[in-house]
Amino acid sequence: MLGTQLPQAGPRSTIQEGTPVNAANAARVLTVGAIPLDNETVSIGGQVYKFENAIAAGGVKAYATFTSAAIAAGNKFKIGSVSDYTFRDYVGIATKAASDGVFSSFVADTKWIKLDTITYTYKTALTEKKAQGTVTVSGTPLAKVDNIDATGTITVTGTPVGNEELVVGAQTFLFKAARSGAGEITIDADNTNQAVNIVAAITADLATVTASNTLGVVIVTSVAHGTAGNAIPLTEAATGIEVSGSGTLENGTDAVAEQHLVVGAQSYKFVNLRGGVGEITISADNPTQVTNIVAAITADSTDVTAVDGALDTVLITAATIGVAGNALTFTEDATGIAVDGAGTLGTTTAGVNSIANEILVEATAEAALNNFVSATTGGAGVGVKYSTLTVAHATVDVTKTNASTIHAVAKSTGDAGNLFDTTTDSADFAWTGLVLAGGHDLQDTAYDVWLGVSDEAAIDNAVLAISAGAGAGTNYGTGTVAHTQVDSAKTAADTLTVTAKTIGDAGNAIALTNTGNFTKSSATLLHGEDTEAANGVLIGASAETSIENLVSAILTTAGDEGVKWGTGTVTNAYCTAAKTTPSTMTATAIVAGGTTGNAIAIAETLSNAGSFWAGGTTVLGGGVDGTEAPKGKIMFDTSNVYVATAENSVSGKNWKKTALGAL
Repeated sequence: MLGTQLPQAGPRSTIQEGTPVNAANAARVLTVGAIPLDNETVSIGGQVYKFENAIAAGGVKAYATFTSAAIAAGNKFKIGSVSDYTFRDYVGIATKAASDGVFSSFVADTKWIKLDTITYTYKTALTEKKAQGTVTVSGTPLAKVDNIDATGTITVTGTPVGNEELVVGAQTFLFKAARSGAGEITIDADNTNQAVNIVAAITADLATVTASNTLGVVIVTSVAHGTAGNAIPLTEAATGIEVSGSGTLENGTDAVAEQHLVVGAQSYKFVNLRGGVGEITISADNPTQVTNIVAAITADSTDVTAVDGALDTVLITAATIGVAGNALTFTEDATGIAVDGAGTLGTTTAGVNSIANEILVEATAEAALNNFVSATTGGAGVGVKYSTLTVAHATVDVTKTNASTIHAVAKSTGDAGNLFDTTTDSADFAWTGLVLAGGHDLQDTAYDVWLGVSDEAAIDNAVLAISAGAGAGTNYGTGTVAHTQVDSAKTAADTLTVTAKTIGDAGNAIALTNTGNFTKSSATLLHGEDTEAANGVLIGASAETSIENLVSAILTTAGDEGVKWGTGTVTNAYCTAAKTTPSTMTATAIVAGGTTGNAIAIAETLSNAGSFWAGGTTVLGGGVDGTEAPKGKIMFDTSNVYVATAENSVSGKNWKKTALGAL
């Protein structure tokens, strides 16, 4: 007997062998192996659920960040289709490199200051010298004098007597009534005629003198020039005849040659009164003679100068510096005049060639500074404060800022000036750096971004560039236009955040690139969401919470609308759902009966390899039709007796069973 009282079979009840089944709802397990990505979907019964980064009524703008870590010149970043933004160490007009130098004291002998390629050396005395010589006046020079012949006169005052004598030179003349030969003079009572007769006799008989008659006075002149004629006898012992002198001709004077002082290219002669170029007035007073020499040389010479020296001397100096002055002529052949040397200047001081870029040592810092400025600019003091061969600096301008400071600026704009050397070996002078600094080539190209003094400053400038804000041509390149796709902001000292201008998923397609030390957070903007829509599902912080949000959307759990899933979402008409594990959800057909539930379509676009519908199918599975039977229907098999406790349809679950036991 059965252990359970079986219902009485009705008029239509029959006992039938077989194994009936209750209906089973179709179902399928969805595994979510990782947090879904934005816009990935799960479909159940034609209702498509889209995972979204946010569920927001107005939608969300996509965004991303760039993070700095010692940004370098040349690092780039790009947002969307706009040209690369390139960081530069400078943006703006071309500038000149510069430096300051400070004199704390005077610069000592042999110490140097270098500016670009030129080294300036301080010297207690400049190496260069002009050749010098000294003229010493100890007496009176002589003017040129021509020979003066000795003369004497014979004056006829009466008539000589026969055989009376007149001696002229080596000839003794006798007065005769009539001349008959050499040594005789014809007597004439007329004084004039007597003078004529004397001239005739002297002329005829003597070669050592000449004679002439002027109104009865005979002038006898020595043929020999100078003082030699003063020895020619001239006497008389005759009536009416008178001779001059003391027995000889007189007043014969020897010639005096022209005396000279030769200085450089000019030869000077001493004269009684200067009348033009190349003449020096003679003075018996030594100081006056010095003055006259200085005056003449100052007026006439261009290759030397002359000044009054000490103790009746004249200091002669070559006009030009160097050894060439040692070759200038310096001689004299004048009485009371002496020059040093052996015929050229350079004995008092030898000429020495100039050495370029020497600067005279001074007693104060400011004086040392002034000489440096003069030397580098070709200013006052050439040959005195700095060497003659020094020329104005070709590549750098130098100015005096104050009593101790100079300012050096490259003559030309550009980066090249930053290589100009600024060094020194002096402890009393210091440049602000080893080279000039701050020179820049013109760097004003669209989409260039100035690095500034720090990464934060670079980010500030990047924000300005992206928005085309203030600072074009300084903080970023002229010609940069405002970005049409994104806005930007500095959100931390090392972070630039860019945000799509428009709300929605489209912003997630804006690509990002970077080079160097300005790193993007992602390949595109992220987290952009369209305006809240039905069937949107919030991506959770984990796969599990994402599953929970999907289940809530399928069931439209109260309180979650607009938070976990989009407003307007309706309860799934075909399935229910439940989280079965932290990484799985089971979707179960609402309708019983396998042939119907097994046809409910399912799909997913989850990109993670560990996310899938079980079996990889596209429909639910496992749905079973119930065995149809009227109420009270009994069936049996070798193990159980089955009873329909109520009328059972294909979707019914009214079959009960009991196990058969042994008798």
